[in-house]
Amino acid sequence: MATHLTRRAQLGVQPEGTEGVFETTWVTGDYTMTLEDIPTWSSETRLFDRRPVKADFSTDPALVGGRLGTVNARFMLAGSGGGATTVPGWSVPLVACGWQQGTAQAWTGTGPFTFTPGEQLTQATSNATCLFIGYDPSNTNVVITTPETSGTFDTNTLTGDISAETVVGTSGTDFGIVHWPDSAVTSSSARLFYPDSDGTNGVPIDLAGARGDWTMTVDGVGQPVYLDLTFRGKLNSTTGTSVATVASSLDNFVGLGFIDSGWQIMGARLLDVDRDETFDGGDITVNSDPTLDTVTLTAHGFGPVGTTQVVTYTEGTVAVTGLTDGQLVTVRVTDANTVEVVSDDITVAGAGTGHTFTPQSLICQTSFSITSNTELVPRDCSQDAQGYKSVLHGGRNLIGRSDPEMVDSATHNFFAELQNGSTGIADFKLGSAAGDRVWVAVSKVAYRDVSGSDRNTLATLDTSFGVHRQGVAVDNEMFIVTY
Repeated sequence: MATHLTRRAQLGVQPEGTEGVFETTWVTGDYTMTLEDIPTWSSETRLFDRRPVKADFSTDPALVGGRLGTVNARFMLAGSGGGATTVPGWSVPLVACGWQQGTAQAWTGTGPFTFTPGEQLTQATSNATCLFIGYDPSNTNVVITTPETSGTFDTNTLTGDISAETVVGTSGTDFGIVHWPDSAVTSSSARLFYPDSDGTNGVPIDLAGARGDWTMTVDGVGQPVYLDLTFRGKLNSTTGTSVATVASSLDNFVGLGFIDSGWQIMGARLLDVDRDETFDGGDITVNSDPTLDTVTLTAHGFGPVGTTQVVTYTEGTVAVTGLTDGQLVTVRVTDANTVEVVSDDITVAGAGTGHTFTPQSLICQTSFSITSNTELVPRDCSQDAQGYKSVLHGGRNLIGRSDPEMVDSATHNFFAELQNGSTGIADFKLGSAAGDRVWVAVSKVAYRDVSGSDRNTLATLDTSFGVHRQGVAVDNEMFIVTY
């Protein structure tokens, strides 16, 4: 009798040609991926108990109805290990969990720009639309998704629906592979395979008409970022069969590591910057574009080019028209000595001296997660032998959590942000080599709750936040880019 070790378990996922009809062709290498931890599975059998009226208390066997199954698997979020535009191995199962895959493009223009993550951009003549993801490391290009609607980007103009900003430059070049949430997901077949000792035969756990749910977890600098996926579908036969063994290798994940372990909550980037930067009226350049006013701050240390920082403005000797003493201002780094004010319009620089921008202090935290809370709804069907046609997506509600240390309200007022319904963004980047880099960009977050907690005797906060769409575009809550 052959033995089957759980540590050898392998998973294959592929989209179905017909909804709810299990795919029978599995080719080694077509749908390979490296699993982290041992996958698990369970069954959901619909039973109908029989309770006929009789003199004794004994029971009769239940009637067995439809059967559903669930498979849980964990993947390490990493690049493909190949070129920047090579699709990573976790793409197919992630798409089955409610994402779409496309090519991210870098659109070169005359910047800097003030687009908002998730903002919909429209091409001037074809009316093709795409979504803005963020800025590339050079800060001279905007990174966008490929066209979502019919038409092509055949001229050099893209206009944002929120900022009304226009990109005028050369047409886009491929930057990487991008995934973002979707509302119309093709059903998939999922096969969890337990090979026997010789690796050629084994026991498959097959799900047909499956769709999934997901959670992304960050547990600290230097640690892997995980995708936990749950697939639910109708449970097919689990009899032994011969299945081509799926290759499992860590070779695709060379070079994983944090470039930027900070993330932004409520627009405040959690960087190790806590000093005042002083400037005078003469250091301000007022731009005709209301959100492109720049301030010269020599060696400001506010972070890499293209990142944003929320700072507190303190007024000097003469007021700067457009800024109020003590207010929070969002600035974006354009170079090591310059930032642009993107949240407010400076109309008169003023002649005063001694103005300061004070960035948010470092707020230490160890974990960050987002769960999709996707409804996995069984589609009952009496014409199907299993009692179900497939499992559908009924909606999603992205909820995130983090555990920052408790700080005084002058540093960051979590409770005011919650009460005021303030919104912000969250993002982080992993890796350093082409093909091994991952960029997660979240369009809009808003606190849902703030509670007290403890971490190694330090007072902390358990915060939860919603992840939401940006503007009128749909399915734009967040992006995962491998490049």
